[in-house]
Formats: sequence, C-alpha cells, structure tokens
Amino acid sequence: MRTDNNAQYTTDEISKQLILLCENSADPWGIKDNESRYLYANKAWFELLNLPANFSLKGRLDSDIPHLTAKFACYFQEHDRQVRETQQSLSSLDIYPYGRKQIVQPYICEKSPLYNEAGKCIGIIFHSRKCAFFSALQCINGELPHLPVFHPTKKLFSKKELEVIFFALYSLSAKEIAKKLHLSHRTIENTLQKIYRKAGIHFLNQLITFCKTKGLDNYIPPQFLPIGSQPIGLGVKSLS
Repeated sequence: MRTDNNAQYTTDEISKQLILLCENSADPWGIKDNESRYLYANKAWFELLNLPANFSLKGRLDSDIPHLTAKFACYFQEHDRQVRETQQSLSSLDIYPYGRKQIVQPYICEKSPLYNEAGKCIGIIFHSRKCAFFSALQCINGELPHLPVFHPTKKLFSKKELEVIFFALYSLSAKEIAKKLHLSHRTIENTLQKIYRKAGIHFLNQLITFCKTKGLDNYIPPQFLPIGSQPIGLGVKSLS
C-alpha cells in the first residue's frame, strides 16, 4: 500500500478489524501518525466537521482542515503529544459548531496511543461522542444523564424566552437574569409572566416540571457555550 510523503508509516500497519470497527460506528473516529498528521477518519467524522466526502485528508494536520477547529490545532497537537509520551488515554471536552447546520455543541474526544504488531507506538486513535450532561440531583434520583438540546423541536417559546427559561431553571432571580441578558428587570418579569401564560402555570416549580415533561430541562442556548477544547484528564496506561 502507498505511503504518503508526510506519514511515518503505511496504513498496512493499521489492522483491517480496527478500520471496520470505525467504519461501522455511528461515532466519529480517526487515526493520526506520530507527527499528528491524519491517516484515516470515518464517515461520521467527515459529517461532524461538515467536510465533503472527497476531501483529501491523509497527511494533513488539524491546521489544514477547513473547519473552525483549525484555529485550535495547537491544542489538539499538544493532546496528541501527551498521549504518545505518557502512553495513556486523554479525554477532552470539545465545543465547536458541528454538522451540516454548524450547531455549537459539546463532544467528548478520547485519544489513545496506537501500536503496531511489534508493540511500537505508531500514532494515536481518537473517538468522539456527544456529551451527556447530568447533575448531582440526577444521581440522587437514579436518573440517566441526557444529551443537551440546542434547538428544541417544539416552537412554543421564542429564542429570548428560552434564554430566560434556561436561567430560571437554575433558580436565578429576575434581577440576576436581567443582568445576565443585559435587559431590564421589568422586561424579564414580563417575559416570565408570558412564559407562565403559555405553559398554563403560575410558579417556578411548575415551570421546572413543565420543562422536564417537554424535554426543555436540558436546553442550553448555543451562544452560552465557550468555543474551544479543554483536557479533562489522563486515563489508564494503555497496554502495547
């Protein structure tokens, strides 16, 4: 098999079983060499970054990818280096605009060292998955974590009303919400009353119950998510 000019080894060293695993996964997967140059990524990864199917990936760095993540390539390469040098997995929280609609959303990306049959580290393999949010209250109640919602399917509330709901569910007062949204205290109070009328309720605790039944309790306004990547710890040492 052909070796790319910028790759350190041929893709023959990557097992066919591993490629099949990635190809059949709905999650984004990819493989880089020891210089952080791409050797492979599956269809889900191309779709996540909204890249054309015929995009030439092999041999490129993160800085060469036509996506907002290219501006943060130095962080990705530092994560790659840590994985190779420590021989441990590393996870990061990556928040970027993803998919065809470029919706800002969080993904957990786990990177692990990749070895050939001789036990030599030949690069890293990464796997991304949507981030599920959960609270201490969920743990106490024995509830499963759920994925965040950024664009509710139900159009009952306006964008501004959803922003107010987001803060109200965290028990912020009208004055505190007004400060967060740079609006007047009276505007927030009027918006809350409008929300209550639409939902057919009268109190905040009723709003919490209402949002939970409508799937709005895990709504996060996309504009409040900070763009970037943040390491969240090294994992167990990998076995060669």
